Amino acid sequence: MKAFLTCLTWASVIVAGASAILWFISASKWMNEYADDQKETRSDRMIFTRNGRKIDLVGTTANQSRWSAYAAIATGIVVLLQAIAAGIGPPA
Repeated sequence: MKAFLTCLTWASVIVAGASAILWFISASKWMNEYADDQKETRSDRMIFTRNGRKIDLVGTTANQSRWSAYAAIATGIVVLLQAIAAGIGPPA
């Protein structure tokens, strides 16, 4: 039982680290969606120029949202693992 609790704890530590990395990726995605790379041209896209390159604000925001969702899922897994470990572990 103790080995199982140790495995749960380490699994939660690893997934928490992955969650932190995913959120960092999400934060670093800001202003990286260049309009030249978009296959779809729509009139409602907010395009502006930064350092001589066209940037798609809608695409950037969508990309950040996707990575934040991955991080939130990983965080949910961490909470679940910790709840299981606390529920079956010996009382403190």
